[in-house]
Amino acid sequence: MNFNIIGAGTWGITFANLIILNGYKVKVLHRNSSKAKSLIKNSMHPDLPGSFISNKIQYTNKFRDLNTDDITLIAIPSNSILDFISVNNLENFKLVLLSKGLDNKTQLLISELLINTFNYKESNIAVLSGPNHAEEIINERPTASTIASKNKKYRDDLRDYFSNDSFRLYTSNDIIGVQIGGAVKNVIAIASGICHGLKLGDNAHASLVTRGLYEIMQLSKIYKFKNNTIYGLSGLGDLVCTCYSPFSRNRRFGELLSSGKNVEDSKKIIGMISEGINTSRILHDIIKDNNLDMPICKEIYNIIYLNHEPKKSMMNLMNRPLKDEK
Repeated sequence: MNFNIIGAGTWGITFANLIILNGYKVKVLHRNSSKAKSLIKNSMHPDLPGSFISNKIQYTNKFRDLNTDDITLIAIPSNSILDFISVNNLENFKLVLLSKGLDNKTQLLISELLINTFNYKESNIAVLSGPNHAEEIINERPTASTIASKNKKYRDDLRDYFSNDSFRLYTSNDIIGVQIGGAVKNVIAIASGICHGLKLGDNAHASLVTRGLYEIMQLSKIYKFKNNTIYGLSGLGDLVCTCYSPFSRNRRFGELLSSGKNVEDSKKIIGMISEGINTSRILHDIIKDNNLDMPICKEIYNIIYLNHEPKKSMMNLMNRPLKDEK
Protein backbone atom coordinates (compact mmCIF):
# COMPACT_ATOMS: atom_id res chain seq x y z
CA MET A 1 0.00 0.00 0.00
CA ASN A 2 1.20 3.52 -0.90
CA PHE A 3 0.20 6.84 0.66
CA ASN A 4 -0.05 10.51 -0.26
CA ILE A 5 0.15 13.29 2.32
CA ILE A 6 -1.15 16.76 1.51
CA GLY A 7 0.86 19.20 3.58
CA ALA A 8 4.52 19.37 4.63
CA GLY A 9 4.01 20.91 8.06
CA THR A 10 5.20 19.22 11.23
CA TRP A 11 2.19 16.90 11.46
CA GLY A 12 2.23 15.87 7.81
CA ILE A 13 5.97 15.17 7.86
CA THR A 14 5.75 13.31 11.16
CA PHE A 15 3.09 11.04 9.73
CA ALA A 16 5.05 10.57 6.52
CA ASN A 17 8.00 9.46 8.61
CA LEU A 18 5.83 7.04 10.58
CA ILE A 19 4.49 5.48 7.37
CA ILE A 20 8.02 5.03 6.01
CA LEU A 21 9.13 3.39 9.27
CA ASN A 22 6.18 1.00 8.95
CA GLY A 23 7.50 -0.14 5.57
CA TYR A 24 5.23 1.70 3.13
CA LYS A 25 5.89 4.30 0.43
CA VAL A 26 4.71 7.88 0.85
CA LYS A 27 4.64 11.00 -1.31
CA VAL A 28 4.21 14.45 0.27
CA LEU A 29 2.55 17.31 -1.60
CA HIS A 30 4.09 20.62 -0.51
CA ARG A 31 3.65 24.31 -1.40
CA ASN A 32 7.25 24.80 -2.50
CA SER A 33 7.83 27.15 0.45
CA SER A 34 11.25 27.92 1.88
CA LYS A 35 10.57 25.50 4.74
CA ALA A 36 9.68 22.72 2.30
CA LYS A 37 12.80 23.37 0.22
CA SER A 38 14.94 23.19 3.34
CA LEU A 39 13.21 19.97 4.38
CA ILE A 40 13.77 18.30 1.02
CA LYS A 41 17.40 19.38 0.85
CA ASN A 42 18.39 18.49 4.41
CA SER A 43 15.86 15.82 5.51
CA MET A 44 15.18 18.02 8.51
CA HIS A 45 12.06 20.04 9.18
CA PRO A 46 12.84 23.58 10.44
CA ASP A 47 10.08 23.24 13.07
CA LEU A 48 11.25 19.80 14.26
CA PRO A 49 14.91 20.53 15.05
CA GLY A 50 17.09 17.55 15.81
CA SER A 51 14.53 15.00 14.64
CA PHE A 52 15.30 12.16 12.23
CA ILE A 53 13.29 12.39 9.00
CA SER A 54 13.66 9.58 6.50
CA ASN A 55 15.23 10.41 3.14
CA LYS A 56 12.92 7.79 1.60
CA ILE A 57 9.99 10.23 1.65
CA GLN A 58 9.12 11.43 -1.86
CA TYR A 59 8.09 15.05 -2.46
CA THR A 60 6.16 16.90 -5.13
CA ASN A 61 4.54 20.32 -5.52
CA LYS A 62 2.19 19.12 -8.28
CA PHE A 63 -1.21 17.68 -7.38
CA ARG A 64 -1.32 15.65 -10.59
CA ASP A 65 1.58 13.56 -9.28
CA LEU A 66 -0.69 12.02 -6.63
CA ASN A 67 -2.08 8.58 -7.46
CA THR A 68 -5.81 8.11 -6.85
CA ASP A 69 -5.17 4.47 -5.93
CA ASP A 70 -3.10 5.55 -2.92
CA ILE A 71 -4.62 6.48 0.43
CA THR A 72 -4.39 10.25 0.88
CA LEU A 73 -3.91 12.00 4.21
CA ILE A 74 -4.90 15.66 4.53
CA ALA A 75 -2.59 17.54 6.88
CA ILE A 76 -3.14 21.20 5.99
CA PRO A 77 -4.89 23.71 8.30
CA SER A 78 -8.65 23.20 8.41
CA ASN A 79 -9.33 26.73 7.13
CA SER A 80 -7.34 25.94 3.96
CA ILE A 81 -9.12 22.72 3.00
CA LEU A 82 -12.13 24.32 1.27
CA ASP A 83 -9.90 26.33 -1.06
CA PHE A 84 -7.71 23.30 -1.73
CA ILE A 85 -10.52 20.89 -2.66
CA SER A 86 -12.30 23.57 -4.69
CA VAL A 87 -9.29 23.49 -7.02
CA ASN A 88 -8.07 19.90 -6.59
CA ASN A 89 -10.63 17.11 -6.97
CA LEU A 90 -10.14 14.44 -4.30
CA GLU A 91 -13.50 12.76 -4.89
CA ASN A 92 -12.02 9.46 -6.07
CA PHE A 93 -9.39 9.29 -3.33
CA LYS A 94 -9.64 7.39 -0.07
CA LEU A 95 -9.02 10.08 2.55
CA VAL A 96 -7.71 10.35 6.09
CA LEU A 97 -8.27 13.70 7.80
CA LEU A 98 -5.39 14.69 10.10
CA SER A 99 -6.57 18.32 10.35
CA LYS A 100 -8.55 19.42 13.41
CA GLY A 101 -11.06 22.25 13.15
CA LEU A 102 -14.08 23.74 11.44
CA ASP A 103 -14.27 25.34 8.01
CA ASN A 104 -14.27 29.14 8.23
CA LYS A 105 -16.81 29.84 5.51
CA THR A 106 -19.37 27.07 6.00
CA GLN A 107 -18.93 26.37 9.75
CA LEU A 108 -18.93 22.67 8.85
CA LEU A 109 -16.72 19.94 10.21
CA ILE A 110 -14.30 18.85 7.51
CA SER A 111 -16.06 15.49 6.93
CA GLU A 112 -19.37 17.37 6.59
CA LEU A 113 -17.75 19.75 4.10
CA LEU A 114 -16.57 16.84 1.96
CA ILE A 115 -19.84 14.90 2.15
CA ASN A 116 -22.48 17.65 2.14
CA THR A 117 -20.83 20.28 -0.06
CA PHE A 118 -18.72 18.20 -2.44
CA ASN A 119 -20.67 14.88 -2.43
CA TYR A 120 -17.71 12.74 -1.34
CA LYS A 121 -18.47 9.18 -0.27
CA GLU A 122 -18.66 8.82 3.49
CA SER A 123 -17.21 5.32 3.19
CA ASN A 124 -13.99 6.80 1.74
CA ILE A 125 -13.39 9.16 4.69
CA ALA A 126 -11.54 8.50 7.94
CA VAL A 127 -10.49 10.84 10.73
CA LEU A 128 -7.44 10.45 12.99
CA SER A 129 -7.23 12.35 16.27
CA GLY A 130 -5.88 12.06 19.79
CA PRO A 131 -3.05 13.35 21.97
CA ASN A 132 -0.70 13.60 19.00
CA HIS A 133 2.13 16.09 19.37
CA ALA A 134 4.39 15.70 16.35
CA GLU A 135 7.45 16.53 18.45
CA GLU A 136 6.99 13.29 20.42
CA ILE A 137 5.74 10.97 17.67
CA ILE A 138 8.66 11.88 15.39
CA ASN A 139 10.96 10.66 18.18
CA GLU A 140 8.94 7.45 18.62
CA ARG A 141 7.64 8.20 22.08
CA PRO A 142 4.60 6.06 23.05
CA THR A 143 1.33 7.48 21.71
CA ALA A 144 -2.24 6.19 21.50
CA SER A 145 -4.84 7.69 19.19
CA THR A 146 -8.17 7.04 17.48
CA ILE A 147 -8.95 6.32 13.81
CA ALA A 148 -12.63 6.73 12.95
CA SER A 149 -14.61 5.85 9.85
CA LYS A 150 -18.11 4.60 9.07
CA ASN A 151 -16.41 2.00 6.87
CA LYS A 152 -15.28 -0.76 9.25
CA LYS A 153 -12.87 -2.42 6.83
CA TYR A 154 -11.27 0.91 5.99
CA ARG A 155 -10.72 1.94 9.62
CA ASP A 156 -9.41 -1.54 10.52
CA ASP A 157 -7.01 -1.47 7.59
CA LEU A 158 -5.77 2.01 8.55
CA ARG A 159 -5.27 0.89 12.14
CA ASP A 160 -3.07 -1.95 10.92
CA TYR A 161 -1.13 0.24 8.47
CA PHE A 162 -0.32 2.97 11.01
CA SER A 163 0.14 1.11 14.30
CA ASN A 164 3.58 0.07 15.53
CA ASP A 165 5.48 -0.38 18.80
CA SER A 166 5.28 3.33 19.64
CA PHE A 167 2.01 4.35 17.93
CA ARG A 168 -1.15 2.49 18.97
CA LEU A 169 -4.48 3.12 17.25
CA TYR A 170 -7.97 2.36 18.50
CA THR A 171 -10.90 2.29 16.06
CA SER A 172 -14.26 4.04 16.13
CA ASN A 173 -17.22 4.67 13.82
CA ASP A 174 -17.90 8.08 15.39
CA ILE A 175 -16.28 10.47 12.92
CA ILE A 176 -18.32 13.43 14.24
CA GLY A 177 -17.32 12.96 17.88
CA VAL A 178 -13.66 12.51 17.00
CA GLN A 179 -13.68 15.81 15.07
CA ILE A 180 -15.62 17.74 17.73
CA GLY A 181 -13.13 16.81 20.42
CA GLY A 182 -10.18 17.69 18.20
CA ALA A 183 -11.60 21.08 17.23
CA VAL A 184 -12.96 22.51 20.47
CA LYS A 185 -10.01 21.47 22.64
CA ASN A 186 -7.89 24.04 20.76
CA VAL A 187 -10.02 26.87 22.13
CA ILE A 188 -9.89 25.48 25.66
CA ALA A 189 -6.11 25.16 25.27
CA ILE A 190 -5.85 28.91 24.58
CA ALA A 191 -7.67 29.49 27.88
CA SER A 192 -5.29 27.02 29.51
CA GLY A 193 -2.32 29.01 28.25
CA ILE A 194 -3.80 32.20 29.65
CA CYS A 195 -4.38 30.47 32.99
CA HIS A 196 -0.79 29.24 33.06
CA GLY A 197 0.63 32.58 31.94
CA LEU A 198 -1.27 34.46 34.64
CA LYS A 199 0.06 31.97 37.24
CA LEU A 200 -3.46 31.22 38.50
CA GLY A 201 -2.35 27.88 39.92
CA ASP A 202 -3.03 24.17 39.56
CA ASN A 203 -6.52 24.34 41.07
CA ALA A 204 -7.62 26.91 38.51
CA HIS A 205 -5.97 25.00 35.69
CA ALA A 206 -7.61 21.68 36.56
CA SER A 207 -10.97 23.39 37.03
CA LEU A 208 -10.70 25.08 33.65
CA VAL A 209 -9.84 21.86 31.80
CA THR A 210 -12.67 19.98 33.52
CA ARG A 211 -15.23 22.64 32.66
CA GLY A 212 -13.75 22.72 29.17
CA LEU A 213 -14.74 19.08 28.78
CA TYR A 214 -18.28 20.06 29.81
CA GLU A 215 -18.29 22.71 27.08
CA ILE A 216 -17.25 20.17 24.45
CA MET A 217 -20.20 18.00 25.58
CA GLN A 218 -22.54 20.96 25.05
CA LEU A 219 -22.19 20.40 21.32
CA SER A 220 -24.12 17.13 21.66
CA LYS A 221 -27.19 19.36 21.48
CA ILE A 222 -26.52 20.03 17.80
CA TYR A 223 -24.23 17.17 16.70
CA LYS A 224 -24.84 13.44 16.96
CA PHE A 225 -21.87 11.78 18.63
CA LYS A 226 -21.14 9.26 21.38
CA ASN A 227 -20.32 10.47 24.88
CA ASN A 228 -17.63 7.79 25.13
CA THR A 229 -15.81 9.41 22.20
CA ILE A 230 -15.49 12.69 24.10
CA TYR A 231 -14.29 10.82 27.21
CA GLY A 232 -11.75 8.91 25.10
CA LEU A 233 -8.44 9.63 23.38
CA SER A 234 -9.76 12.07 20.78
CA GLY A 235 -11.68 14.04 23.40
CA LEU A 236 -10.33 14.01 26.94
CA GLY A 237 -6.94 12.66 25.87
CA ASP A 238 -6.37 15.37 23.27
CA LEU A 239 -7.78 18.05 25.59
CA VAL A 240 -5.42 17.21 28.46
CA CYS A 241 -2.40 16.91 26.16
CA THR A 242 -3.06 20.21 24.39
CA CYS A 243 -3.84 22.11 27.59
CA TYR A 244 -0.75 20.97 29.51
CA SER A 245 1.97 20.39 26.91
CA PRO A 246 4.66 22.99 26.13
CA PHE A 247 4.47 21.73 22.51
CA SER A 248 0.90 23.06 22.16
CA ARG A 249 0.73 26.06 19.84
CA ASN A 250 -2.72 26.98 21.17
CA ARG A 251 -1.54 26.93 24.76
CA ARG A 252 1.50 28.99 23.77
CA PHE A 253 -0.78 31.48 22.02
CA GLY A 254 -2.75 31.89 25.26
CA GLU A 255 0.45 32.37 27.26
CA LEU A 256 1.54 35.16 24.91
CA LEU A 257 -1.85 36.88 25.20
CA SER A 258 -1.60 36.71 29.00
CA SER A 259 1.79 38.46 28.84
CA GLY A 260 0.29 41.46 27.06
CA LYS A 261 1.12 40.51 23.47
CA ASN A 262 -1.62 41.25 20.93
CA VAL A 263 -3.08 38.63 18.60
CA GLU A 264 -1.00 39.46 15.53
CA ASP A 265 2.29 39.63 17.41
CA SER A 266 1.50 36.33 19.13
CA LYS A 267 0.83 34.67 15.78
CA LYS A 268 4.16 35.91 14.42
CA ILE A 269 6.08 34.66 17.45
CA ILE A 270 4.59 31.17 17.14
CA GLY A 271 5.13 31.11 13.37
CA MET A 272 2.68 28.25 12.76
CA ILE A 273 -1.10 28.00 12.63
CA SER A 274 -2.94 27.91 15.98
CA GLU A 275 -6.22 26.26 14.95
CA GLY A 276 -8.06 27.56 18.02
CA ILE A 277 -8.00 31.15 16.73
CA ASN A 278 -10.27 30.40 13.77
CA THR A 279 -12.28 27.80 15.65
CA SER A 280 -13.06 30.36 18.34
CA ARG A 281 -14.74 32.68 15.85
CA ILE A 282 -16.80 29.89 14.30
CA LEU A 283 -17.78 28.50 17.70
CA HIS A 284 -18.93 31.93 18.82
CA ASP A 285 -21.56 31.98 16.07
CA ILE A 286 -22.61 28.38 16.79
CA ILE A 287 -22.90 29.10 20.54
CA LYS A 288 -24.97 32.22 19.91
CA ASP A 289 -27.27 30.63 17.33
CA ASN A 290 -27.96 27.58 19.52
CA ASN A 291 -27.89 29.18 23.00
CA LEU A 292 -25.15 26.84 24.25
CA ASP A 293 -23.62 27.10 27.72
CA MET A 294 -19.94 27.55 26.78
CA PRO A 295 -18.59 30.50 28.83
CA ILE A 296 -14.89 29.61 28.44
CA CYS A 297 -15.19 29.61 24.66
CA LYS A 298 -17.12 32.89 24.82
CA GLU A 299 -14.40 34.58 26.86
CA ILE A 300 -11.67 33.38 24.49
CA TYR A 301 -13.61 34.88 21.59
CA ASN A 302 -13.89 38.15 23.54
CA ILE A 303 -10.13 38.21 24.16
CA ILE A 304 -9.13 37.42 20.56
CA TYR A 305 -11.73 39.38 18.62
CA LEU A 306 -12.98 42.09 21.03
CA ASN A 307 -9.63 42.84 22.72
CA HIS A 308 -10.86 42.00 26.21
CA GLU A 309 -8.16 41.88 28.88
CA PRO A 310 -7.25 38.22 29.66
CA LYS A 311 -7.14 38.57 33.44
CA LYS A 312 -10.55 40.23 33.50
CA SER A 313 -11.99 37.47 31.30
CA MET A 314 -10.69 34.80 33.70
CA MET A 315 -12.33 36.66 36.60
CA ASN A 316 -15.58 36.84 34.63
CA LEU A 317 -15.63 33.04 34.67
CA MET A 318 -15.24 32.99 38.46
CA ASN A 319 -17.98 35.58 39.02
CA ARG A 320 -20.73 33.91 37.04
CA PRO A 321 -23.96 32.99 38.93
CA LEU A 322 -23.52 29.98 41.21
CA LYS A 323 -25.33 26.77 40.19
CA ASP A 324 -25.38 22.96 40.36
CA GLU A 325 -22.56 21.11 38.63
CA LYS A 326 -23.69 19.44 35.40
